[in-house]
Amino acid sequence: MHNMTQQQEVLDYIAANRFDADEFDALSDTKKVKLINQSAHTLKTFLNYKTLESVPVEEIAEQCLWTLRLNEYVKRAEVGITAIAVDGISVSVSEKDTTIAKAIMLKHGKTTVRKIRTGQYASTRWDSNRIFVDESYFWRG
Repeated sequence: MHNMTQQQEVLDYIAANRFDADEFDALSDTKKVKLINQSAHTLKTFLNYKTLESVPVEEIAEQCLWTLRLNEYVKRAEVGITAIAVDGISVSVSEKDTTIAKAIMLKHGKTTVRKIRTGQYASTRWDSNRIFVDESYFWRG
């Protein structure tokens, strides 16, 4: 469970500094506490903070508002849905990492928190079954 003092600091920070907190303000007190705890745990886990108390209040507040902004389609994308079509209207969702609020990611100099493996190989022109054409043939001087 998250520190009660820090929970109050997050509530006070949002009330004093965030104009775009209507969705947060509409939540019950129980849901606000749950959202603050979830946000603090997410940031601690993905950004490698040592303790929950070491996560800055501003980042917890930003993560709370970011979590509320995630709409239904983004939440579906997290479980693998890539396209939705209803009555001729289609929505395509790209594979975008939305685990942590963009502002916090930028502050920490990160573009993603997921480890993505990429590979590369090299082959010669002879392995590709392409016809080799001597480029000097095209030189006209």
